[in-house]
Amino acid sequence: MKLFLSHCFTSSMMFLFAVLFLTACDKEYTSWDLPRKNPADTLDNASDVNVAVANFVSSAVSVPLGTAVDFVSVSLYNPTSFNWSFEGGNPVSSTNMSQNVVYNTIGKYDVGLTVENEFGRDSITKTDFIESYFYKSFANNAWDGWSNNGWTFSTSNTCTDCIYAWQNTSNNPQSYTITKSFSNVPSGATLEFYYNIYSPAGTLKVKSNSTQIWSTSGYGSSTASVSLPVSGSFTLTFEALVGNTNSIYLNDIKIRP
Repeated sequence: MKLFLSHCFTSSMMFLFAVLFLTACDKEYTSWDLPRKNPADTLDNASDVNVAVANFVSSAVSVPLGTAVDFVSVSLYNPTSFNWSFEGGNPVSSTNMSQNVVYNTIGKYDVGLTVENEFGRDSITKTDFIESYFYKSFANNAWDGWSNNGWTFSTSNTCTDCIYAWQNTSNNPQSYTITKSFSNVPSGATLEFYYNIYSPAGTLKVKSNSTQIWSTSGYGSSTASVSLPVSGSFTLTFEALVGNTNSIYLNDIKIRP
C-alpha cells in the first residue's frame, strides 16, 4: 500500500510539473530579449540596418605628372554622402561619388574617403596610395623643356624612339649634353633611365647641379637606377662623350618619389 501511494503521488507531481512547463512555454506569454542594432529596429527589419562602410578604387596608382586618375566609391550599404580628400591632387577634395583627379607634383600621396548613410558614417584613408612621377619619352620627337647641345632624335633600329649622340669627325671625344631644371622633388627620389652605348669608347655621365652622380663606359645597354643626392630644386644633366663613330642612345627618363 505504501508503495502504491508513493507511486501515485510521484505521478501526480510529474503531471502538474508538465502542465506548468507547457503553460510557461506558450508563445503568448513568452518574452524575447534580442539585441537591437538601433532603438528603431524590429525583428522584421533588424537584418536590413547597416552603417555605411567606406571603400574606393582608382583607375591607376602610379602615373606620370599631369595624368588624370579616376576614383570611384565602392562603399557598402548605400551611402548618401561622400567626402574625398586628395593629397597633392587637383582638386584636393570632392563630394561626388566619383572624381577625376590630376597630379602635377612628384610624390606619394594619401587618398581619403568618408561616407555616410542614415545609420552612421565611416572613413578610410589609403596611405601613399598614389605615386606621381616625372616621365620623359623622346618618342614624340620633342624636347619638352630640355636644353639640348648636340643630341638628336633617333630613327635607328638600335633604339627607334631614343635620342642619340654621335660624331665621326675626330677620335677626340666630344661632349654632348641635355639639361633640365626640376623643383619640388621630395627627398629620397630616384632617377631612372634607359641607355645604350653602341661603341667601345663612349661614356655617359649624369650630373646633379654639375656634380657627377653616375657614369658608365663601353658597350652596354640597361635601365639605370640612381638615388638623387639632393631634393627640392636642382639641375639634371646627361653628358655623352663620343669619339669617332661612337653612338650613345638615351630614353625613358623618370624621377620617382
